[in-house]
Amino acid sequence: MNLERSLPANSLVPKLKNNVEMFRKMYPTIVDLRSQALEPRHWERIRDIFGRVTLEEEFTLGQLITLKAFDFKEEIAQIASQAASEAGLQEMLAKVVKTWNDTVFTIITYRDYKVILQGHSCCHISYVHIRMYLS
Repeated sequence: MNLERSLPANSLVPKLKNNVEMFRKMYPTIVDLRSQALEPRHWERIRDIFGRVTLEEEFTLGQLITLKAFDFKEEIAQIASQAASEAGLQEMLAKVVKTWNDTVFTIITYRDYKVILQGHSCCHISYVHIRMYLS
């Protein structure tokens, strides 16, 4: 570090440097555990990693160190990544459901066919589709 060179020699600088390095290694796991995408099912898996210990809704860095949580950084990262992917899929599904819930279909008579459903500009179901489902 450049700062280390500019300071007079003392025992505090190496200790602080060591603490910063330790925190730098822990930081990705801390970020993973702060993910808003983590649902109760994900927390259950994380608790399983720690040996079914009781993790309160709020916990401290000291508790994570005591649990040796940072020894399981890959497993925690995988769970957090999966949670983020699941959250993305849930968001996309909610958009699809909203689109279909907001789509209005009109039933009209066409020649000697019973009905043709015509939807919003983004949707069109023809007689062929209806016939497939009725067969």
